[in-house]
Amino acid sequence: MMQSCPDVPKKLSVDDKIRLSTIFESIYWNESTSVRVSTTNGDYFAEYVVLTPSIGVLKRNKYKLFHPALPLLQQEAFEATDFGAIMKIFLYFDTKWWKNNDQAFSFFWNEEDLNSKEEVWVTKFRYILKLPNNPRVWVGWVTGDLVP
Repeated sequence: MMQSCPDVPKKLSVDDKIRLSTIFESIYWNESTSVRVSTTNGDYFAEYVVLTPSIGVLKRNKYKLFHPALPLLQQEAFEATDFGAIMKIFLYFDTKWWKNNDQAFSFFWNEEDLNSKEEVWVTKFRYILKLPNNPRVWVGWVTGDLVP
């Protein structure tokens, strides 16, 4: 990761703190002392820990990841956050119909379409984005009940 930084004149102070290919097990913490991170390769101690798991991992493992358990406010935040299902739809166009600086298109639906008694899936499709480095492909995101 650090090798991808161009022209680093000296070793960065974080180099010896990054643990790659290490399976994290749990964090032992309290508000007044250092943090102990337990891994399959042993324990590490730190003043601060940056942990970036997905919300699903936090929700599923919140009781075994943190000792003592995180405050109730954080636990409630995990439970209140839900991304649900997400599906990408890739659109390939043989012919370019957009302007060079166009990056996204949004779709706006009228009340009649939105309140239709028929299931009109296309009204749930809100926008498409141009993929970088792929000039004829756009991607749309679909969420919620439409995702199988």
